Amino acid sequence: MNEPIMNAVTASTDPVEAAVLSVMIVLYALIIGLGLVQYIMTSISLYTIAKRRNIPNPILAWIPVADLWLIGQIADDYDEKTTGRKNWGKVMLTLTIVGIGLFVVFYVAIIAIVVGLALSGGLPGPGLIAVVVAAYLLVIVAALAFYAAAFLKYICTYKIYESTVPKKAVLYMVLSVMVPLAGGICLLKVRKLGCPEITGEKTEISEKGE
Repeated sequence: MNEPIMNAVTASTDPVEAAVLSVMIVLYALIIGLGLVQYIMTSISLYTIAKRRNIPNPILAWIPVADLWLIGQIADDYDEKTTGRKNWGKVMLTLTIVGIGLFVVFYVAIIAIVVGLALSGGLPGPGLIAVVVAAYLLVIVAALAFYAAAFLKYICTYKIYESTVPKKAVLYMVLSVMVPLAGGICLLKVRKLGCPEITGEKTEISEKGE
């Protein structure tokens, strides 16, 4: 914990306020730490899986947003060998970019609203009200785009489990969704396994008869 944060905590004259602030700082540090660990485990796993399956540009595993393209490409590779379906990566990346773009437009609209209120003396006119309504509609659409991209990411993650530990794919997927850090741990566990049901490659799982 750095010195400015410690000074902010100790400067409080109210012990309850200081305790609450300390708990909040610890919680935020824990959340950030868990997120960083999850990011590292997931990136290592996706990079390894992509390299083993000859997916182009495995380094994308370390780049936020771009990693959606990579996980989609891994799912595409598996589907191409089974069902022939493709384009998971394109759809996920498009939805995410659309969501980001709409949020940028939303913040621009908020700035326009603030400027409009300042110029009108704080009295919103019909045009300003229309901008407010449009801005919040954009937020709703952006959120839907992000939720759709997240849902597709879960599908692609399941396909990774299905291509490596088919008999445990559902279990791994449930753990990945419900338990913190479980997604990164499960991906780490399967990262060096191939697609035994397709290639006939022997893996730790197949050798154990699981």
